[in-house]
Amino acid sequence: MKHSNRTTSLTRRTLITLPLLAGIFAAAATARAEESIVVVGQGGSYQEAQRKAFFEPFTKATGIKIIEQSPADNGKFQAMVESGNVEWDVVDVGQGFVLRGTKLNLFEKVDYATAGITKDDFDAKLVTDFSVPSIVWSTTLNYNTDLVKPEESAKNWAQFWDVEKFPGERTLPKLPVNLLEIALLADGVEPANLYPLDVDRAFKSLDKIKPHIQVWWESAAKAEQLLVDGEVAYSAAGQARVQKAQRDGAPVAVNWDQGTLTSQSWVIPRGSKHRDAALKFLAFVSDPERQAELSKHIDYGPSNKKAFQFIANDAQLPTSPELLEKQVLTDPQWWADNLDSVNERLNKWLLQ
Repeated sequence: MKHSNRTTSLTRRTLITLPLLAGIFAAAATARAEESIVVVGQGGSYQEAQRKAFFEPFTKATGIKIIEQSPADNGKFQAMVESGNVEWDVVDVGQGFVLRGTKLNLFEKVDYATAGITKDDFDAKLVTDFSVPSIVWSTTLNYNTDLVKPEESAKNWAQFWDVEKFPGERTLPKLPVNLLEIALLADGVEPANLYPLDVDRAFKSLDKIKPHIQVWWESAAKAEQLLVDGEVAYSAAGQARVQKAQRDGAPVAVNWDQGTLTSQSWVIPRGSKHRDAALKFLAFVSDPERQAELSKHIDYGPSNKKAFQFIANDAQLPTSPELLEKQVLTDPQWWADNLDSVNERLNKWLLQ
């Protein structure tokens, strides 16, 4: 009889415990499904591509929701961290800001091994202890094929500067990074000798082309529209938008010679409230197959070298092996040290 009572007691306890455990597991699953991180990108077609290749698949694989924001404003980033009121978890930033932000202690450290990211899969020049490379893009010499025949177009920056032999309206960026490199290449400086940049020589070179620049563009969308609409014959601007416009039927083309390569990186703001989830995101978007998927949606070069195992050999991407050797990698350290002073000088020069 006592045995029967014990059995009945155990059965009742089990009946009580099982629903309780089920409730706990269900609550944990719900909490996991409702976990979210704020990812801040650059907006536009780039972020649309990230949504398809990264954000939506990541949520499907992990249950962690992505809350998107843009743009990734550097000043807001710094103010957020320094005030201790961090609302962002992962941000896509330029490599120059990676270096400046590291000096200012704005980022969480990224332990590649713990996060499950293979550091050797990336160009060592792009890797830091506080960032993971995302993409590489190129500022290229682009032209409108209705206004310029391909066989008669300018092929390098010296020819871009030669408005007599290669006539047509031009547009250049109202941004010092890439602009000074282009000006020096146009003036005959060899790519291997670009750095440290000769700022005085660069501005003397810019003096020559200044009267022939119709618009100094401030947004990539503006640069694209000027070229597509035929308001300019030539542009110096990011190649990805031009390639997309070309696929969409616009009369535009890209010349890769002397393109200036610039990288983007993922960082986690210091004080992020969801650091572990953010690290899971970094591991996910660093996977070579995942990066190859991004290249299907936008023509940026993957930062993971192994991604090219999953990309067609004829792909026209900034880091494609046959195109990489034609271009110049900008020096983010030089810009981290000199951006503010050069930007101030550029703005004053534009008003002269």
